[in-house]
Amino acid sequence: MWPWWVHASRYPQDTYKCSLLMKLITGTSKLKLHKCVNCDVLVTCPMSHMLFECVLLNEKRHILWSEWTMKMPTGFLGSLTLMSPLEKTYFIATGFNVPYTTEWLDVHSGALQYIQKMYNLYT
Repeated sequence: MWPWWVHASRYPQDTYKCSLLMKLITGTSKLKLHKCVNCDVLVTCPMSHMLFECVLLNEKRHILWSEWTMKMPTGFLGSLTLMSPLEKTYFIATGFNVPYTTEWLDVHSGALQYIQKMYNLYT
């Protein structure tokens, strides 16, 4: 989680988005274990469901996902594509399992943008 706070300290305009991500990770957002109001499925990992699985959001998800993936290095995208929805969620939550680097500014900013827009669509 700490790479996200490093990002927020360097780019204060993303502080709200980082805060939203932290709420989703820690379970303090309004998304909890529940039945999805969009697709009527019992959701055990709300963040993963919202970001990658809710069928009602598929169309918007594909648009937002493609906007974000255009900012990713090819190898990064290849690895991400092979992950399950839950693995992608953990990978994003950990800040991509690497220390924060400004070289990936577009990837970090794109992730926060994707998460915020998906959250706004979901809630």
